[in-house]
Amino acid sequence: MEKFNILIVDDEPENIRVIANILQDTNQYNLVYALDGESALKRIEENRFDLILLDIMMNPMNGFVVCKRIKENKNYKNTPVIFLSAATDNESIFEGFLVGGVDYILKPFNPYELQIRIKSHINIKINFDNELNKAHKKLLDTLLCLANIKTGEHFDGHSNRVSQYAEVLGFFSDFSKQQINDLKIAASLHDIGKIAISDEVLNKNTSLNVKENNILKKHTTLSDEILKHSNHKTFKIAKNVASRHHEKWDGSGYPKGLIGSKIDIYSRIIALANSYDNLTTKRGSKDAWNLEDTKNFIKYESAKSFDPDLVSIFIDKFDEFEELYNGFFNN
Repeated sequence: MEKFNILIVDDEPENIRVIANILQDTNQYNLVYALDGESALKRIEENRFDLILLDIMMNPMNGFVVCKRIKENKNYKNTPVIFLSAATDNESIFEGFLVGGVDYILKPFNPYELQIRIKSHINIKINFDNELNKAHKKLLDTLLCLANIKTGEHFDGHSNRVSQYAEVLGFFSDFSKQQINDLKIAASLHDIGKIAISDEVLNKNTSLNVKENNILKKHTTLSDEILKHSNHKTFKIAKNVASRHHEKWDGSGYPKGLIGSKIDIYSRIIALANSYDNLTTKRGSKDAWNLEDTKNFIKYESAKSFDPDLVSIFIDKFDEFEELYNGFFNN
């Protein structure tokens, strides 16, 4: 059974104990506690909560101020906050909803009422998240369609191959199922910035001159602009990958010259997968390299262009990459 993460914020430990006893009986929730507003704000940076139970009368920061601060965090704009308070005046209740609360439960509360109202708000959030995910999926499909139309036959299948090569690296890097899914989506979108590059440059069959090459390099920063407007976790990963997959381990890449672990692991994986596919396929005036030369080149570039740990996986599991390549080109 999936468990939901709930943050309980109250300056009275006894109140927290009572709430915890009520909720722990259901075995549906992971509970985290905070005794003041500052601690609560630290907790939301350290964890991801599905719902927050918030007392009002706390010092030095009251619950209304805490809620405002929580809602300023873009990751918590849609997270339900339920106020728990002994204050029964209309002004307090109104203020609770005004600052972003979704419910206001009076103390002392009925245990069954608390359970039911928490469950109701979590179900509402689940439904909202599902609809949001559907919208993001439609947006993702649209972006992929645009990228495929723009890049045309010259890049036909490139993103799909990079996605599958990246999946191998992710699997042997002990990625979770969700991480691998995010990795594959990011790989599919890694060249999305090329939809803003002119066809003259993108589809040129001879070597690019310096000016044209600089124009092509802009697809990384253009990708960042295209994908930066979504707060969805998968799109954030895709944005990073699209803008960083030409960064190099030693800092000699572009657009920012990031070094080593400053480049996120998703981007490091797709940098290697992207290079493997670029080297082993014909591009314009460049002939495809054979697999052994490609393997040796990537090995040589360990700790230069590529993360050495990923290169080790690539060399150790090279049969996997060779099998995928043969499936793409020899069937």
